[in-house]
Amino acid sequence: AESLACGLPIMLNNFIPCQEAGNIPWVIDNKVGDYSNEPDQVASTVLRWFEDKEGLRKMRKRTLALGRPEATYKIVDDLVDLVRKYKWTPFKAGDINAELDKFATVPF
Repeated sequence: AESLACGLPIMLNNFIPCQEAGNIPWVIDNKVGDYSNEPDQVASTVLRWFEDKEGLRKMRKRTLALGRPEATYKIVDDLVDLVRKYKWTPFKAGDINAELDKFATVPF
């Protein structure tokens, strides 16, 4: 997600079984990166990207189209809404409840 938000290609070299295994076909199918667990192949793939300026430009365009840089702010806003909805007040003695709006403002 971070690479996509920055418009950078993704070179996957490992994954957590079950949790991240779906990332590999998604990255490859969307043509925003590649996967290999072989160090020499990782290096040659990245080198090929740098040598192919037009291909790298196209990949960057696809990554930017798929990236969601505002997602973190949206998640925070959703969490704040849940806190308000269920009146969850674990910090009753503190000032955090009075200042929730300051933490939930999306700068976009």
